[in-house]
Amino acid sequence: MQAPLQTQAYHKLMEWINSGKLKPGELYSELVVSRELRVSRTPIRTALQRLEADGLVVRLPQRGFYVYQFKKKDVEELFELRKALEGHAIEFICRHRDRIDVERFPKFIETQRKLVSQGSPDKYMKEDFAFHQSLIKTMRNKRMLALFSGLRQSMEVACLHLIATKREDRRKLTEEHEAVVAKIIEGNPIAAKEALFRHLDTVKKLVIESIRG
Repeated sequence: MQAPLQTQAYHKLMEWINSGKLKPGELYSELVVSRELRVSRTPIRTALQRLEADGLVVRLPQRGFYVYQFKKKDVEELFELRKALEGHAIEFICRHRDRIDVERFPKFIETQRKLVSQGSPDKYMKEDFAFHQSLIKTMRNKRMLALFSGLRQSMEVACLHLIATKREDRRKLTEEHEAVVAKIIEGNPIAAKEALFRHLDTVKKLVIESIRG
């Protein structure tokens, strides 16, 4: 069954934002976009309303819209939320190790190590997302998972896809993931949370550098 036009438009606009086809700060016309997608302006308008609610675009009445340019404060707020969500997940995992398959986490590290030497930052960041998402999924809380996915989407717009272009960055992120997993295996919630927060601080620094660059 085909998705509604407004849903298709939403995903297409997200694709354009993430690919850089729609650039932050530049004014775009709803009419031009609707013509390019070959749909009426109604589904485009609905999709833009959703993107605006996500904090990803700004609509200007009678003028059009532009992609929001994330600033340092925005990134800091996003990572505060990530720490709250993932920190809670880490504590949950460590305190319920007897009924959670913690041995699956090292498999993410193995895959990341293989991707470190490869020249595909996009593949690496997808695996990075899968690792962090797996922490949230462990709690089986669909609302927290939806919130985490929304945060990730915002960070992709904030140039998250640019942070692992250097091999040494991919190596450092993998080492930090490995430190988190080691503390999870030990069942040490305090140390695991500290390792996670150090890692998120590293990623936050890279994201802020990317949006300034």
